[in-house]
Amino acid sequence: NAGLNTWFIEAVKGNDYFCVEVIAESATSCDGIYQMLPADTKNYANTYIPGMLGEDGLVGTWYAKLTNNTIKGDVMAPICEGAIRIVTEGEVLTIEYGCMDDVGNNITGKVAGKVTISDERE
Repeated sequence: NAGLNTWFIEAVKGNDYFCVEVIAESATSCDGIYQMLPADTKNYANTYIPGMLGEDGLVGTWYAKLTNNTIKGDVMAPICEGAIRIVTEGEVLTIEYGCMDDVGNNITGKVAGKVTISDERE
């Protein structure tokens, strides 16, 4: 209802799993720099949803280790501080992290790959 678009991105690099949920102004591109969504804000543009556990499992922005392509719960980190930068060049989307999890561990680096987009409006 705020005229914005939610982008949910999943990326796997080896046994590293990243999911990012960002709120962008554009419906055709999620490129930009995102800060964590403050709890008391009314301006959602260019923010990401912090990682949390919801009724159906992981919600928001997370890092996890995979075991046999499955999140086992041994290494899971909800991202809740810092900045995320997303850049698309042709078919390649790059996500760069300068973040921390809920216990102060640094989550930094980047993951890139070909992107497949699906529009799942309700």
